[in-house]
Amino acid sequence: MWLKIKAVVTSLAALGLVSRTVNAVDSACTQSSTLGGSLTVYYDTTTQKIVMDAVIPDGSYQGWGWGPSMTNTEIVVFSAEGASSAVTTYYGTGDTRPTL
Repeated sequence: MWLKIKAVVTSLAALGLVSRTVNAVDSACTQSSTLGGSLTVYYDTTTQKIVMDAVIPDGSYQGWGWGPSMTNTEIVVFSAEGASSAVTTYYGTGDTRPTL
């Protein structure tokens, strides 16, 4: 079974985007995973929030990071566990395990 998990970013600072200027917004960006599933990210102009929809197999997890390396990188991990599915954000500080 595949699960769709949604995360809504209430602050652009959470993704390190506060200092960046955006001239145009695509309707959506979808990235496929090599393990199956996908992540679609879009900006909801009505709520003015970034929305992330992950579709991954039940019993699995996948993460996406934003940054040029593991240093100073925002990471979002989607865990598909039926009714206990969750989204957790992490911060990469280098070649070590990311912190909550």
